[in-house]
Amino acid sequence: PICLAQRKTDQDNLKAAVVEKRASRDKTAATDSQPGPPHKATPPPGNRMAGLTEDEQNLLKSVELGIPFFGSNAVIRGNVIREIALGDLVEKSNPNGVNIAGAHIKNAIILGNVSSPVALHFKSCTFEKTIMVRGAQLPLLRFENCTFRPGWGEAIAAEGLQLSGAFSIHDCQIEVRNANAAVDLDNATIGSHLDIQRTTIINPDGQCLSGDRAKIRSNLTLAGVVAKSASAKLGAVRFSIAEIGGRINLTEGTAIEAVGGPAVVLDGIKVGEDVHVRGITAEAAKAREGTFRISGAEINGAFTISASSIANEGSVSVLCDRLRVRGSIMIGPLATISGVGSEGALRLMGARVDGSVSFSNAFVTNPSGPAIAAETMVVDGHLHLNGGLKVAGAGDGGVIRLGGSRVGRRLQADEAETAESTGDLILDLGDATV
Repeated sequence: PICLAQRKTDQDNLKAAVVEKRASRDKTAATDSQPGPPHKATPPPGNRMAGLTEDEQNLLKSVELGIPFFGSNAVIRGNVIREIALGDLVEKSNPNGVNIAGAHIKNAIILGNVSSPVALHFKSCTFEKTIMVRGAQLPLLRFENCTFRPGWGEAIAAEGLQLSGAFSIHDCQIEVRNANAAVDLDNATIGSHLDIQRTTIINPDGQCLSGDRAKIRSNLTLAGVVAKSASAKLGAVRFSIAEIGGRINLTEGTAIEAVGGPAVVLDGIKVGEDVHVRGITAEAAKAREGTFRISGAEINGAFTISASSIANEGSVSVLCDRLRVRGSIMIGPLATISGVGSEGALRLMGARVDGSVSFSNAFVTNPSGPAIAAETMVVDGHLHLNGGLKVAGAGDGGVIRLGGSRVGRRLQADEAETAESTGDLILDLGDATV
């Protein structure tokens, strides 16, 4: 009887275990049958369209054919673009990549630290979340006539991005909040040019464009860019210690406004060719460290500021201390530089220029200090303080300070009537060598 009772107990336990296992299996099957997030779902072979909207299916077909997707009022999820870039939805990547026009991109595009052969080109699209490509390896990024309003955080988070081709933003509107930078390109490597044209970037809480330690193989161009930062402690547009293989072009009506810091920071930058600042407006309010900064930089070509207005109501306007120029420096024509304080409006202290330094129809003013402070500057060629140069300054140290400077060839300053001073000294040449 004891054995029979034990056997019955064992059978009951086995039946209970079987029932429990079946219940658990049925529960798992029911859970697996429920639709999960699209970017995690793995559709069975031959059913890649499962879980995609009609707009997204049409996008996938366009990508496979290598033609642009024109989606008037179409809504595309960011995770679908991610899956296309990673090859999860496309059997064979087309060289034309993803080319989307006229769509609303819902949710973030997250491609951080991924490697993809797919180029990304967006035209007339609206982005409601951040494009995250930190540490990614991609061939190309291009945005035309797009609107970025992520609400908070960066519009384009591209720190450490590696592009084999170009990065371009044309005719776009970018507005962010609670972001250190609206477009973050710190430590990025761009195999061709960085080109931003006719684009408005607004960030009340930080930088508009940041590219510290970035490496750009070709040109860096800002043309017709409007950048506004209400908290620009590090600078509204900043490329400190970056390497530019070609030219820097800040041109065509670019207007940069900064509060609390510089408008442009290019300190320590290395430029393979010229730096052209032409037709821009740069203003800094409550900035103690300059409006346009390019101190300690190395320029293998020429440095030109023309047809531009650069102002600072708090300190120096153009700061070029220890600047190394292997070509020449030209200030003007039609350059207006205004600053305040004892450090000067235009500073070239310790600068080294292999060519000449000249001014042409330039106006440099400082109501409370020197207009031009260029002590210990070394110019191997000529130094021309004429050509329509007009300066106004204050204090007893001189309107133009060249103490300890060295000029390899000729110093020309034969239009002294264009200089105005509230002190006694116009030109300081103490310990200078010509």
